[in-house]
Amino acid sequence: MWLITEEYNGSEPNKSVIAAETMFWTYSTTGHFNPAGQKFGEIMINDTTWEVWHQKDWDDKSGVNDNKWVNVSFRAKKLMMSANIPALNLLKHAINERLISQNLFIADVELGNEIMSGAGIAWVKEFSVLYE
Repeated sequence: MWLITEEYNGSEPNKSVIAAETMFWTYSTTGHFNPAGQKFGEIMINDTTWEVWHQKDWDDKSGVNDNKWVNVSFRAKKLMMSANIPALNLLKHAINERLISQNLFIADVELGNEIMSGAGIAWVKEFSVLYE
């Protein structure tokens, strides 16, 4: 999920408004790699404990873009192949802990894998975003 500093309706990407990247990890292989930054703490929501990871000055590791942003990742301690992610509650936690500003806008929500080695297939049977 990308968070930006202002409402943006343009047709061209505008990297100057990018403020934060948030990730929600529901499954990760132990010992392979951790989310960006340092572990900040943990929070329990709906019987799931989430590790909170934070990096203040994250950047594009491909070298294509030179801007920086905050990276906040939430990694579930229980492995889940299917999940309802309490994203707004986790974002509120990040705001309350002053990891991100409360004055940001959600630019998009993406679904993907962070593949570091090996091979496989990811089947997505349903992906929806509900907000109230």
